[in-house]
Amino acid sequence: MMNPLRLILFVFIFSFLVFLNHEAHAFGVYTTNGEVIKWSSPQATYLLNPSGGPGSSIAALQAAMQTWTDVTTARFIFIYGGTTSSTAHETLDYVNIVTFASMGLNGTLAENAFWYNPSTGELVDSDIQFNTSYSWNTDGSAGYFDVQNIGTHEFGHSLVLADLYDAADSEKTMYGYGSTGETKKRTLDPDDINGITYLYPCTYSIGPTSESLACSSASGSSINVTTQTGCGWTAVSNNAWITVTSGSSGSGSGSVGYSVSQNTGLSSRTGTITAAGLTFTVTQTESHTLTVSTSGTGTVTSSPAGIDCGSTCSASFCGTVTLTATPGTCLALTGWSGACTGTGTCTVAMDPDKAVTATFGPSGPVANFTCSPSSGPVPLTVNFTDTSTCSPTSWSWDLSDSAISTLQNPSHVYNPDLGNNLTASYNISLTATNATGSNTLTKTSCVTAQCASSPVKILGTGTTYSTIQAAYDAAITGDTIQCQGYRLTENLNINRNINVTLEGGYGCDYSSNSGGVSELKGQLTTLPGGGQLTIKNFKIVN
Repeated sequence: MMNPLRLILFVFIFSFLVFLNHEAHAFGVYTTNGEVIKWSSPQATYLLNPSGGPGSSIAALQAAMQTWTDVTTARFIFIYGGTTSSTAHETLDYVNIVTFASMGLNGTLAENAFWYNPSTGELVDSDIQFNTSYSWNTDGSAGYFDVQNIGTHEFGHSLVLADLYDAADSEKTMYGYGSTGETKKRTLDPDDINGITYLYPCTYSIGPTSESLACSSASGSSINVTTQTGCGWTAVSNNAWITVTSGSSGSGSGSVGYSVSQNTGLSSRTGTITAAGLTFTVTQTESHTLTVSTSGTGTVTSSPAGIDCGSTCSASFCGTVTLTATPGTCLALTGWSGACTGTGTCTVAMDPDKAVTATFGPSGPVANFTCSPSSGPVPLTVNFTDTSTCSPTSWSWDLSDSAISTLQNPSHVYNPDLGNNLTASYNISLTATNATGSNTLTKTSCVTAQCASSPVKILGTGTTYSTIQAAYDAAITGDTIQCQGYRLTENLNINRNINVTLEGGYGCDYSSNSGGVSELKGQLTTLPGGGQLTIKNFKIVN
């Protein structure tokens, strides 16, 4: 008889539940702000504290984790990180633990507490606790709740799969009730498998995606199939003249070798090989000779491979060949002749034999420069150094700030009235020119001018501080701590018996905050003996 004890999922930040396939809910997942809650990396390490649990609890919990790891259509991995003496369940410490403790005869067999970023859905901590107010064992014996059985369910919550309560879901691991002697949750239902696959699906890539063979070719190179660890794949041909010869199944990364029958009397034919649901195309056509020559310094390569001229300037191809010219240093492709014209990519249809010449000549300069220093307090003097190549003979600088220069290596002083903006960024452009041509490079935010003072000050004093904590430690009752409108990353401990005000959003000179705000990224802690802290124009961020 079913014991109506629930497997409780405990969440610390508001979320809502989405069920997929509403006809006897296939599985449920939790979302926040339209984002599915999940680990940023498809793995989670758990430390186990078996104290208070039955013997063999560690082996049972490892088996529960492995049940989810072994799902071949998904790529999530639970990792056993060893034992711990910690009992910090329901504590956000970015350490995942499993513990045993008495929680009272309240109908709760186990509790999973997890924390996540409500904006992105990134899961950061998940703790599991078994309620020892009930009797536990690891062998599925009558009268006891089974650790592996309930553990498999709770690790499903660690994937952020939700409880199901419909009677039609009673055989699933994520069914929200458990009973003594029950072991069926040790084995995943197809809908449980669909749940983890939805959250952490296997993905595949295949490369190359196609191959072109000459009519005389009897074999092709390997097809590379890449998947995540633990995801399987198979490969088959759907054409009688293509035969898969090796690597027809695997896990992780692998390759598929194949052979083809010789093309006799056909101008072309196309077939496919499927691997992991992806398609690899094999095209077999007649072959012709392509001859390449160069004038000036540079190389020409072909796709498909065969031409690398300099050294190899003639090869046989089927179908279409694409030639790419690579000029020597400070040279440019001035034009193709023969089978191609212009200065773009050369594409040659190989029927009949073809010849092509690439001509190389001098190029224009390639603009480049440095800004030093790139940031600092106002007034900020910045030196610009030309590092352009290919012999420019003239320079045109746009230094922003309404400044221009034709010097090769100019300098400029940036002294903006920053006010409440705190910083000013400048985009710098250089146009380098020679007799052949010109080239322009723009570097975004190459120069940043910023406030000259530290971001924290106590009102009425001339002393500034680099952190809020340092100013608080120096303050006395009645002081106002002023902060420029920056984000300050620190933990703030309120541990003194003083009453002070923390006010943010100020500009560089602390004269006005004009509706601005400051941000504190970190923890705000009030310790015994702390006084009163009044906070204005501040935002606490994660």
